Amino acid sequence: MIRYKLLKAKLTGDVFPQQVETQPFCSNDLKDKLKKRYGAISAAVLDDAFSIIAHE
Repeated sequence: MIRYKLLKAKLTGDVFPQQVETQPFCSNDLKDKLKKRYGAISAAVLDDAFSIIAHE
């Protein structure tokens, strides 16, 4: 998850977001989220889906 904080420019007073934390999102993270959302999904099915996406 990407988190932001709002910063205010000293000269203009404009407010803008700044990213303060990042975490790489990999295929294992997506697999975990899909399993949580849709229940028992075979790892082979997920691997095939990622393979197809990468190929296309």
